[in-house]
Amino acid sequence: MHVSITISALGVRARADGHSGLAAWRIIHRQQPLLAWTAIGYVVLLVVGVLSLLVVVQ
Repeated sequence: MHVSITISALGVRARADGHSGLAAWRIIHRQQPLLAWTAIGYVVLLVVGVLSLLVVVQ
């Protein structure tokens, strides 16, 4: 199995190929740590935003 992950933000790209998604993520995290942490923060903000919308709608 071959997994490819590409992260792009503000014109900065990181791409890694690995045997699993976790292996590819580790490569990106090692090569571009700031971009990796930015991607994690973005996902966290999206999840918090969706959860707050669900609370407001109820």
